Amino acid sequence: MDNRQGRYSMDNSQLGLSSDQVKSLQAQHGFNELPVEKKKSLLGVAVEVVKEPMFMLLMGCAALYTIMGDVKEGLIMFSTVFLMVGISLYQNYRSEKAMDALRQLSSPRVNVLRDGLWQVIAGRELVPGDIVKMSEGDRMAADLQILESTALEVDESMLTGEAFAVKKEKEGDAVLYSGTLLVKGRTLAQVSFTGISARIGSIALALQLPKEQKTLLQIEMGQFVRRIGIIAVFLCLLIVGVYYWIREIF
Repeated sequence: MDNRQGRYSMDNSQLGLSSDQVKSLQAQHGFNELPVEKKKSLLGVAVEVVKEPMFMLLMGCAALYTIMGDVKEGLIMFSTVFLMVGISLYQNYRSEKAMDALRQLSSPRVNVLRDGLWQVIAGRELVPGDIVKMSEGDRMAADLQILESTALEVDESMLTGEAFAVKKEKEGDAVLYSGTLLVKGRTLAQVSFTGISARIGSIALALQLPKEQKTLLQIEMGQFVRRIGIIAVFLCLLIVGVYYWIREIF
């Protein structure tokens, strides 16, 4: 059986979780929210770009053009370098905006059953095992397992890119994902995954690539630049050697 469908029992569906159970589960799983990464300063992003091998290669080429008297070409190369820095700053800005949008989507207010009473709480306070009621226009605050539903349709475009709403039912596709929007019907559902354990959490973690971890493209570019540098130095030495050898002959 799928872990998403069988992780929690339905014994609590009449009364919901108790206050003690909620405290215990919050201590175990934490709040239902996405991790907050310290924002990088513009200077920090610029320094990271400067450390890139491709940046150093372009700077070296620009310096050579300038030293050899071709100032125009040198200025063009320097312009390319500054363009790279600008693109990196823009990408960092877009990444931070995407993270902010994900956090807003993952923490709406929700109607939850606790201690036998229905109450409205912030989505960040949900824990696995909570029973919630969702109706048309509500946004899912966690990954949910359908217990009961009526003519349920959900907009999952933020996860799948699909333009049309997806039909959901207990006997079929019974999982409702955090951040998706209920566009039709209503449902009684049980929280199965919260925070970074939810589907939207994996997206958030993917956006927060560790500083020490480089992408495959960055690794390959670094290797490529090093090879080009070695070849360039070898050719320069070869040209100088051939030049002096020819001068001695003639």
